[in-house]
Amino acid sequence: MGREYDSAKQYKVEDLINFHITLYSHLIDSTMSSAIEAYAVKQRFNKIRSFWLDHAFTIEKHVLDSTQNSGLNYDTLI
Repeated sequence: MGREYDSAKQYKVEDLINFHITLYSHLIDSTMSSAIEAYAVKQRFNKIRSFWLDHAFTIEKHVLDSTQNSGLNYDTLI
């Protein structure tokens, strides 16, 4: 908006009015919408990540039914 923001400054309502923020309402709305969407994506990611971290997985040998029924020893096929 052509202004520098000083995070240490205590802004007053008068300061905000002097920024003429109504002229930038489209930019402000767009930025806010993007921030809300980014937050929602982060929340969904954290939920998925938590789900997968909470599940324990084991590795097991897979034996095909056809080798079991044929009487073949699966270990000798490798």
